[in-house]
Amino acid sequence: MQDDFLESSGREGGHTDLGETLRSLSHRARLLLQSYWWILLLCLSIGLLVQAVRVKSMRDAWESSAQLIIQGNIEIQEADRLREVATNFHDNQLHLMTGQWVSERASERVRALHPEIQKDWVSLWAGRKGTTDIFQLVASGGNARYTQAYLAQIIQAYLEFRRQTRLETSDDVMLSIGEELRELDVKIQQIQEAIRRFQQENNTIAIKELSEKAAGRLSELKTRLEDYRTQLRILESFDENVSLDQIQDVVNLDTIESSQNYRNTKRQHQQLLAMKEQFGIYLKPKHPRMMDIEAELEILSNRIRIFRAQAFGQIEEEKSALRNRIDTLLPEINKWEEEVIQYSLGVADLETMNSNLSRLLSTRESLIRRKERLDIGRNVDTELISVLVPATSAVLRQVDKRREIAKGGALGLGMGAAIVFLLAALNNRITSADDLRRMFSSKVIGLIPQTKAKITVLRKEADDVFAESFRALRSSILLHRQDSKEPRQVFLVTSCAPAEGKSTVSSNLAVTLAYSGAKTLLIDCDLRRGHLHNKFGIDRDPGLAELLEHPEMDVQDVILVGDQELGNLSVISAGRPQENPGDLFLNERMDAILEACRKQYDFVILDTAPILAVDDTIGLLRRADDVIFVVKSGQTNFRQVKISLERLSVTKTKVWGFVMNYVKAGGNDYYYYGRYKSYRYQHKESGDSGNEEIRKKTGRLSPKEK
Repeated sequence: MQDDFLESSGREGGHTDLGETLRSLSHRARLLLQSYWWILLLCLSIGLLVQAVRVKSMRDAWESSAQLIIQGNIEIQEADRLREVATNFHDNQLHLMTGQWVSERASERVRALHPEIQKDWVSLWAGRKGTTDIFQLVASGGNARYTQAYLAQIIQAYLEFRRQTRLETSDDVMLSIGEELRELDVKIQQIQEAIRRFQQENNTIAIKELSEKAAGRLSELKTRLEDYRTQLRILESFDENVSLDQIQDVVNLDTIESSQNYRNTKRQHQQLLAMKEQFGIYLKPKHPRMMDIEAELEILSNRIRIFRAQAFGQIEEEKSALRNRIDTLLPEINKWEEEVIQYSLGVADLETMNSNLSRLLSTRESLIRRKERLDIGRNVDTELISVLVPATSAVLRQVDKRREIAKGGALGLGMGAAIVFLLAALNNRITSADDLRRMFSSKVIGLIPQTKAKITVLRKEADDVFAESFRALRSSILLHRQDSKEPRQVFLVTSCAPAEGKSTVSSNLAVTLAYSGAKTLLIDCDLRRGHLHNKFGIDRDPGLAELLEHPEMDVQDVILVGDQELGNLSVISAGRPQENPGDLFLNERMDAILEACRKQYDFVILDTAPILAVDDTIGLLRRADDVIFVVKSGQTNFRQVKISLERLSVTKTKVWGFVMNYVKAGGNDYYYYGRYKSYRYQHKESGDSGNEEIRKKTGRLSPKEK
């Protein structure tokens, strides 16, 4: 599959013109305002209305302010004070200041201390001053004296609440410590009593000595047992192939008659073997001397076998003795293990009780010290929060209704802007040529502006922006044809979906080419819903459908020859509507038709069906020299174009260029045509070119009328 689209916005290198960027941003902003202006207006109205309702209920108020600060306090050596929880400390204090208990307590204090002041409405606001440890309190009310007095008593009630909380918490801690001390005293007495009973029933010193003695004896017996087992494993590893020398290295063989006799016999045997080998060089085996040596060797070998049998017998006796020793040691070891366990349990119980007693005594001492520190801390002011600025004299604050309403309007406008930008972010429609250049590799070859006039086919004398855009598109095609090494005659015009201006582009492009003197043929290849015949005021049939179905028909039978104003333009209509026109396009008949058209015309423009609507256009793609893709500004989205290009890539067809249709005036792409508009003659409305008017003006007749 060819890569017909690029998902990179930084595809084109080089320097970016700041003016172009600003114009692009300005264009996008204007499009957003044109599409969603009503959202801004609606949100602005809602904001103004809501704020107007709020302002109506607002009234002038007297304000008094005060400040509290969190600061360090005197550290008492070993004083265990109540510590504040740092988590959400500021939020908790603000909630406490504005809480119901503090408010009710403040009202009662004002009524008790200032009975002459008449009670009035009052509200309280509390907040943190930036990121500092300063709390800002503001009271607003209908009476100046009552507002100031209320705020002052709010502060006193708040500080009083904190003091009571600390005292209550300290009392709770003291009670808890006292309860723990009583429980510890009971446990300590129980352990001390258990230790005394154990010492009365057991001689602790004798138990420790017996435990150490039993442990030493047990270790000695286990060492001896391990030695016996090691010797037994070695003896059991000897087999029939082991030599007496290897056995003698491990086992004492002095009991086998005489170890010296074995060594002498073995040495004589080795000497005779050496003599046999030496005499065997020049004596035959039957020689008397050799026979004597063989006889002596046989005697010595028998003697060695006797020694070997005696050695293995001694090994078996040794193995049996070792097994007896092991069997004797095992019961004794078990007995000493039981004694060691018994002594150890007694010692362990005593040590456990002593350890528990030490731990409980240490805990008791720690609780006593903590209780003493709490007694000291209760008599010292440990308040972290103090008054920085007392309640000030109340000042009258008048409500600025205009300002408040303006705030509501600004808030509503801001919400509307946020909604608009959210909708813009979710909108993936193509609104400018820059969007096409940024997302796809094919170039933009034409920009067709939006026009209020209902122009069906361009007049030759038309000099407005709409006509100029098609002349620019014609120039792009002529230059492309001139620069191309291969002939470029057949241009296929298509789009993603219906109602994107594809037929308008193809028909006016063909007209513009014809005005330049080039023989041009426009073929309506949309055999389902083609309507080029309406634009030129001709009959629908016979047309391309009949030409494809009837091989005996010639191209000239369905061509409408142009003359006079439309110059060298010829048109082939779609013909009767077909159910499966894609099958007709796959026929070799289409190749023959296009080949004949190539010989007679300079340009052949194929107006095809939309890519995403039907599959008819696929059969024409390879027959065209270039593909022109029409995109309607503000309607076609990126996903539609991407899917369309993927379908084209199946046939290995690449779009030569995009034509941006319905470009709105004032947009970034329209900027250059706007410059042209100020340069050309005064704009003239071309009016409505109806079908009958064209036919009368040009004298063009359909094949039936001929």
